[in-house]
This record gives sequence, structure tokens and C-alpha cells, in this order.
Amino acid sequence: MRCRIIILVALLTFASCSTTRLVPRGERRLASNDIKIVGGEKISVSELQSSIRQQPNGSIFGWNPLISVYNWSNGSGRGINGVWEFFGTAPVVFDSTLVDKSSESMVEHLHYLGYYDAKVAGVVRTKKRVAKVTYVVDPGKRKAIDRIEYDIPPGEFAEDFSLDSLNMTVHPGDFLSEKLLESETVRGSAYFRNKGYYNFNKNHYFFEADSLSGQTVLHYKIKGYTRSDNPDNESPIVKYRIRNVDIMHPSDIYVRPGLLRD
Repeated sequence: MRCRIIILVALLTFASCSTTRLVPRGERRLASNDIKIVGGEKISVSELQSSIRQQPNGSIFGWNPLISVYNWSNGSGRGINGVWEFFGTAPVVFDSTLVDKSSESMVEHLHYLGYYDAKVAGVVRTKKRVAKVTYVVDPGKRKAIDRIEYDIPPGEFAEDFSLDSLNMTVHPGDFLSEKLLESETVRGSAYFRNKGYYNFNKNHYFFEADSLSGQTVLHYKIKGYTRSDNPDNESPIVKYRIRNVDIMHPSDIYVRPGLLRD
């Protein structure tokens, strides 16, 4: 019981201590990041959290006693000061340059999700030596795919492609996004490799979207060269088959020749 009382008293003491005493002069501690979605489009905030380049210290209801412990030190790192610094947590010093980089990263991720008109603004509020950042996100509207036009190598490959059509993950009515198309290339390339096209991979897929006509038309193409190749090097997409089978066995084991021929 006595130990619990000591711990409680210590925690209450921590709460009253400064959290910015060891923040360098002219700098501020990053206290929080918030994401505010505007514009009416529904999108999960968790989708964007990883795009923020600088995170504040963790806290419970806005309180982190370990920052207070760290600020018991005089910053020298010697003697008892080193103990406070070891057991405490250094405050995150706000870096204003990372706000723009975080905004740009959010826009890139929103583009990946299909929000090609997305806008993000980082708003910084300061009070004394503390900074709080709010990212105001307007995702804009996504575009649904109205029609899909296919350009597939003819012959046996086209036949196998047709057999897989029910499993495709891209359909008219779906929202156009890099995430959707990337998923289709991973799924489709695995299917074709399982069918014997062992040199085929997701980089054989090419997608182009055209919305100039007022409709969003997706051009779904598979080529005999990859995105990193020169189109002049295009070659047929070959399906491999087993031809000759050699069976080897220890010489001291007798196997009837007719059995192997059968």
C-alpha cells in the first residue's frame, strides 16, 4: 500500500512539471496531430495517419508523465540528470518543414486511393512553446469506371484470359484507383503463372484512363513486354508445357522397362 501511495504522489508530481523546459530556445514541442476531413466525402482518418512524417510523444488523455520525468534533468546527462533522461522520454521538437512533406504524402496516398483532385493543408497552432498541427483534407470526388476496353494478345493467351474473366477485380462501376489496378495485376499475374506462363508478371499490364469524352473509359492492356522494357522488344507470351520426362533410379533396383514406357 505504501508503495502505491508513493507511486501516486510521484505521478501527480510529474503532471505538474514542465514538458518544454529542455526544448531548445526558439523551438516548440509537438503536442498533437489531428486530421480533419472536409468536403462531404467519407474517408477513414486511419488511411492517412501513416502519411504524417512527424508524430508527437504518446499520451493518455493528453498527458505523458515520462516527458515530465525527462524535464527533471538539467540537460547535462550526468549523475542524477542522466537517470531522469534514461527513464524519461525526450519531447518531440516540432519541425515545421515536415508539415508540408506530410501534406504532400497525404495527397500522394489519396491519389493512390483514387482521389485525384485531393487537397491537403497543414494548419499549425502555437501556444507558448507548444505546437499543434491540424491537417485539413478535402479528398474531392472519385471517378467511377464507365467502360473497359481490352487489348489482349491473341491466341491461347486470350483464351486463358477469357476463362479468368469472372475472377477479375476491375469492373464498370468501380471507382478508378491505382490501388484497384495494382490489386488486379497481382491477382492476374498469379493466375497466368499458375497456367504455365512462367515469364509473365504484373509489369506486363498497362492501364490508361480517358475521361475527355465525359465518360471514364479504362483501357486494359497486356503486352508482350514489361513496363521497363522497350516496346520494340515485344515477344509472344509463351505458355510452358512438359515434354520429355526422364526417370532415374538406383542401379541396384530392378525396374521392368515396360513399366517406365507405360
